Amino acid sequence: MESAMWSALVLLCGLFVSYSFCQVLDFRHAQPLPCFASCLCDSPDLITCNASLQFQQSVLVFNEFLRTSNAGRNSLVHIRTAETSLPSFLSQLPALHKLSLAENKIFEVQNAVFLGMRLQALNLSHNIIQEIQPDAFQDLHYLQMLDLSHNNLTSVSKLVFANLPYLEVLNLDFNQLMYFPFDAFSRVPSLQKLMLNENNLSYLMPGSLVSLSAVNILSLRNNMLRSFAVDVVAEIPSLKVLDVSGNPFHCACALRGLRTVLNSTTITLKKINQTTCSTPLVHKGKQISDIDIDFINCTSPNVTHQFVSQSVNYTANVEVLCDVEGNPDPAVLWVTPWGHHFADPSHWSQLEKDCHSCQQQRKYKGIGIDLVSTVSVLSKGKKLHITNFRSYFNGNITCKAFNFLGNDTAVHQVQVYRGLVVDSVRCSMIMGGFTAAGFFFLGLVIGGIKMSVLAGKKRFGKKKVVVLTPLVISISEEHQSLTEETHCKDDESFDSFSDDFYPPETPFTTPTAVSPTTSPRKIHTPENGEDIPPGGWLPTNIVDTMEEVRWRLRYGVGRKMQTVKRNVQFIKESGIRNVQSIKESGSVYVHNIMESGSTAANKVKAGVVMGMETVKYHVQSIKEFCGTGDMGTQTISMISVETNLDTNETREVVKSITIV
Repeated sequence: MESAMWSALVLLCGLFVSYSFCQVLDFRHAQPLPCFASCLCDSPDLITCNASLQFQQSVLVFNEFLRTSNAGRNSLVHIRTAETSLPSFLSQLPALHKLSLAENKIFEVQNAVFLGMRLQALNLSHNIIQEIQPDAFQDLHYLQMLDLSHNNLTSVSKLVFANLPYLEVLNLDFNQLMYFPFDAFSRVPSLQKLMLNENNLSYLMPGSLVSLSAVNILSLRNNMLRSFAVDVVAEIPSLKVLDVSGNPFHCACALRGLRTVLNSTTITLKKINQTTCSTPLVHKGKQISDIDIDFINCTSPNVTHQFVSQSVNYTANVEVLCDVEGNPDPAVLWVTPWGHHFADPSHWSQLEKDCHSCQQQRKYKGIGIDLVSTVSVLSKGKKLHITNFRSYFNGNITCKAFNFLGNDTAVHQVQVYRGLVVDSVRCSMIMGGFTAAGFFFLGLVIGGIKMSVLAGKKRFGKKKVVVLTPLVISISEEHQSLTEETHCKDDESFDSFSDDFYPPETPFTTPTAVSPTTSPRKIHTPENGEDIPPGGWLPTNIVDTMEEVRWRLRYGVGRKMQTVKRNVQFIKESGIRNVQSIKESGSVYVHNIMESGSTAANKVKAGVVMGMETVKYHVQSIKEFCGTGDMGTQTISMISVETNLDTNETREVVKSITIV
């Protein structure tokens, strides 16, 4: 009994120790163990690394880790990166054999990024790849599996897969491929599985799959295939599984390739219940296996109108229609007179031999004009649409229709018609009207400005004066001539001369001291009622007094004459400066010149009269000063020159005034 109890106790202890040990092992496997900087060893076959700066700096150490450690030798390394292109440090990891860059935001696969690597498996799925450069994979000579699924590829170059001799699996599911170069696999002899599901492939040319001689599985599920004329039994002798389900097939003779698959004993048509007809309507929804395809006739392309000529207006939108019939639906290729080819992308596979550089749309910018035209194909390639048609597009536009039974051609001649001239004349008239109106308003503005300037000059500017010969006045007294010549300097004071300007008075100085008003030497003038002594009052200093009077007369008249000379000099210089202006202005200013000349002459005459009045005033002063004394006879001679502006005739006038 005791032995049984001890045995049970030992058993319980053993169970407890075993349970504890298992828990420890489970804990160790449940927690990811750090195996390298910026990396986690999630499982024995998976290492996840972040492409951080620390990881990039130690990438050579990581390569050594992959080469020497058991954990890294055969593991799949998943690298997470924030870049839109492949990391540049990949070429420093030659020990890496399985690489995954899935679930990133990689946009492009650039050339030579895998240089020196010995990858066997490469996963680039679930990115946003739109372009793969032609030499991106040229260094991956040992690559066996390539996954490019769940990206945004619309086309692939023939050179992308040109140097992958050991590639066995290629996955291109869930892209946007409209055309695929199957002949690119001529240098991929080991390819066994090709996945092209969920794309936009619409046509397979007979003979296009010959290069897939080693393929076992071909999957074309959920594309846009309407016909399947490819005899895959003959073209792919190694094919075991074919999946073409989910395509909108047109059940006609063009499905004879599928009939051979159904009759084959070596090929399995996968998901046959989902391989159905979409058209014609009588067969819609029926399985391909239930249709007697041999009794559905096919016809070669037939274009209804072989030649069409039309004239279009300049910059009009033009649509050229290729009215073609055929069963199966023909692919249409447009050839323009300027040498470019246009076709719907769904037909590119079918037109591969004739469409090396086809485009769906292209823009053309006019040279020297601000005009952009667009050429594009519409309605599944049967319509060519041109916006802003101009003479560049003149010529024959050719429409070529193809199906596997034959082809047909139509020509459309399109020209810009003479409405271009009408529009040009109309546009020219409008532009001419705007130009004339612009010049008219510009003339009004300039004329208004000129009239304002002339009015301002007439009101506020300098008045035109007549050129007069300087007036020379000589004064003779007892055979002695008093002649004063004043030379005016050509300075700025004369340029600013105006009617209100008067030169400063000449200082009154004589060799004899100026007698004050109360000078005792002056002769006393008797007042009313005052008796005159017998013999009168004899002046005590009559000679000095007469000398003073003489200097008064000389400087008084001289001062006035100086003013007259300055006025005349200014008139002369002003006239010389304005002669050229008067000549250029012409007869418009003659009237103003004559009025200005009359005004100037009146001013000169007024100056002379003022001078004579001054002389008379001084003579009268002398008489009052001298009383009854006799001063003798004083004669003043004046010589003036008058010029007639109209006849340019001059005459001298001599006037003499005798003062008693």
